[in-house]
Amino acid sequence: LTGGAEGLSSPTVSLQSANGSVAVEGMRAGEIAALTSNDDVEIADVEADALTVATSNDSVTLHSVRAGEISLETRNGEIRLEDVQADALAARTENDGIAFCGVEAARSIELETSNGDIRGALPGSLGDYSVESTATNGENSLPEALESDGVYLRAETVNGDIDVAFAQ
Repeated sequence: LTGGAEGLSSPTVSLQSANGSVAVEGMRAGEIAALTSNDDVEIADVEADALTVATSNDSVTLHSVRAGEISLETRNGEIRLEDVQADALAARTENDGIAFCGVEAARSIELETSNGDIRGALPGSLGDYSVESTATNGENSLPEALESDGVYLRAETVNGDIDVAFAQ
């Protein structure tokens, strides 16, 4: 689904596919849900109050996305985030990793995987985040716990590494 030069605006958009990819580009909406299996989901140049993405056996990619609540889930596929702003972001995958850059959240960032790495860079400094992190059977660049009044950051992996850098 692609918006034109002015984009596409709608209160609610729900896209569902079986064994086919889902792509949303150039859209403004209250709520967007993109669901598929056995293929990828790509979301680009989108603004929404809420964005929900779910797939299996392939990747989820977000580029230039602004949303209040973002919920992403896949199995056997990577989650890639670039230039994403949200109030709250939750990303979960199994058997692959999560890679991100240019991600900002007002309230929370929650990243979870098993059998994959969590890698990326966040704005600000470590002290701007209240951190909970666990890397079972892997290396972890984050402290296991750090309390602050900042954005809640939870990163968890089993059989993978956590490598998160900060701009400052």
